[in-house]
Amino acid sequence: MNFTFYNRPDYFKQLARDIDAAKPGERILVASIVVDPEAEFVGEVFHALAGAAQRGAHVTVLVDAYTFLISYNKMPGPLWSGQKLSSDMRHPFGQIYQRLKHIEQLGGRVDITNRPVRRFGIMHGGRSHIKAGIIGDKLYIGGCNLNRPTHIDLMVGSQNAKATGWVYEQLMKVAATGSTGAAFHGQDQRFDIDTTTTLLLDAGKPRQSLILDEAYKLIDRAKKSLLVTCQYFPGGRTANRLLTAFKRGVDVRISYSHPSVHGLETPAHHLQQLYNRLRLPSTLTQHRIPKGMPKLHAKVLVSESEAIVGSHNFVTQGVTLGTAEIALHVKDPQFAKQLREFIETEISQSLATK
Repeated sequence: MNFTFYNRPDYFKQLARDIDAAKPGERILVASIVVDPEAEFVGEVFHALAGAAQRGAHVTVLVDAYTFLISYNKMPGPLWSGQKLSSDMRHPFGQIYQRLKHIEQLGGRVDITNRPVRRFGIMHGGRSHIKAGIIGDKLYIGGCNLNRPTHIDLMVGSQNAKATGWVYEQLMKVAATGSTGAAFHGQDQRFDIDTTTTLLLDAGKPRQSLILDEAYKLIDRAKKSLLVTCQYFPGGRTANRLLTAFKRGVDVRISYSHPSVHGLETPAHHLQQLYNRLRLPSTLTQHRIPKGMPKLHAKVLVSESEAIVGSHNFVTQGVTLGTAEIALHVKDPQFAKQLREFIETEISQSLATK
């Protein structure tokens, strides 16, 4: 398979171009845990989705209920208190809902999935963290939500009818049932595209993650080098696995965001990072993105011979809460090399512009 790597702005631009080029009757699906139609470049995607729906393409938009559970400044949203969704909701929820309903009114399908069953529950529990784009046989998988183009992030694009068809089938199950729990029945899945390329899907069953299991196997197999990027410092079991690799002579690089990018959660991340900086060799903690820089949102794990990239942060927190995820696993040194070079260049260019 051939793959193309995109940062957030380039992904949004390419996604809009692909949707604009879609013919009547062609399948289009986008999935995101959060959306912001007013964000730079994202508005063009929403405009393209509306146009495609109007001309008769089969448009499906999957948005996790998290979009309406919490605002960008981490304040509770309308679904958390059981409020009915409408265009009259306070900013930004009403505007987001209105843009989604517009696509639906033009003939598209919009599903707000994993709605809470009770008021005032755990906002982060039972979410779909899957980010994907499908236009015809084109498939995009990675870490990019349809919001904030400033994040340092990554999507992998490919064109393969077999792979795209499988992802489309799984996500349409979510659309049909309204939840990842009902769609996947707690069964994590793998789909082999060819001898070196596999799609991995976490069903969102608490304390179960095929993607994290495969990530740990990749870390254990590494002989020369490892790169992991994450919006958090990957502590706990993941840090211990990386420490073991470091002790056996693997060159381990962990790139992660500064705690200040996490809003109200910043104090907790300061404590978590301080704990790991005290207990781990400085080599493992020195590659933190400086304060004032954009959030590093890409989810990449690369050794000298294979790589996993997708929506999973390679930490246990989301696994504990029951989060659905998707990832691409490629056992190919050339893919691993290209992926590593791409994300390291993105990080370096972001640092150079500040």
